[in-house]
Amino acid sequence: MAFNALAYAQELEHAGVPQAQATAQAQALHRAFEEQKSELATKGDLAELRADFAELRAETRTGLIELRAELHSEVSALRQDMTQLDSKLTSQMAQSEGRMTSQIAQLETRLTRWMLIAAGVGGGIAGGLTMLSKFIP
Repeated sequence: MAFNALAYAQELEHAGVPQAQATAQAQALHRAFEEQKSELATKGDLAELRADFAELRAETRTGLIELRAELHSEVSALRQDMTQLDSKLTSQMAQSEGRMTSQIAQLETRLTRWMLIAAGVGGGIAGGLTMLSKFIP
């Protein structure tokens, strides 16, 4: 911001302020403005800041695109692993079911044999008891 200390001092003088006082006020105000200049942003500073933000935005966008691609790849790999696990588990379950069916059939055969044996023995004992009952009063 440009400050014309001479014009300011002249305005004060036209308003009735003594020349020495008007000059002192203009100089003090000029020094205050000069001290603050280093704190103020210039058009160049703003342009540089805009450029930095544009670069940061571009880098962020690129990073997000890369992250998205990486996540997509990870999800695809996980899906493939899950499909393989599902296939393996299905196969193992089918094998287990086959073994269980075979074992159940074997147990049913053995149980049937035992039942036939028990029925034969039971029939023989029952017949023998019936015959004995005829001889025992």
